[in-house]
Amino acid sequence: MEESTGEWAVAMRNWDVRLRTEEDLDSYLSRDFGKEVEVSGAVGFVLHFRRVYTYHLMQTFLPSILISLSSVVSVFISPSLVPGRMGLCITAFLSMISLFNGGRSGWPVTARLKAIDYWCGGCYLTVFAALIEYCLVLYLTREQREEERRRGDKRSGGCKTFRLALAARVESWSKVVLPVGFLLFNVAFWATVGRSPGEGGAGDGI
Repeated sequence: MEESTGEWAVAMRNWDVRLRTEEDLDSYLSRDFGKEVEVSGAVGFVLHFRRVYTYHLMQTFLPSILISLSSVVSVFISPSLVPGRMGLCITAFLSMISLFNGGRSGWPVTARLKAIDYWCGGCYLTVFAALIEYCLVLYLTREQREEERRRGDKRSGGCKTFRLALAARVESWSKVVLPVGFLLFNVAFWATVGRSPGEGGAGDGI
């Protein structure tokens, strides 16, 4: 049987697809079915799918990294600057929600969790942790100031000192935990996605 071979590119959204005819159709079918197959008037072809990540990198990953970093940077702003720091935390959180909701229409629909789902969870956790940390600091410091104005009592100095010291400790720890945590999350995520699907990587699930 005379066979013609060739390769063509097929245009698909976010996919690089190559259509190639099989050079040796007899051996190809025998290899797949495990036995000799007599071929007569048949055409064989192979589809090679390779996901193109440029769209997701520019439209989803890069903006979400910048938004997450803005939340991480907010812990270095003085807690006394309430409008600026709270506004940054709230804006980052809402922007993250809008970003992922807008890009969800272009993501593949599967019954299992994809790599992009883990990425969303990590980014949501980062911005939410920065917001909750500042709310806790505000609770510890502002409640104490109101208590001072209300009581004018020196006897509560021990409690005041404890709460202010706790707020300062929370601020100090957050300046380490949030940046390092987000960095480790990125290292673990991209190391996992970078593996080929044959090695158990999650790159095909983006």
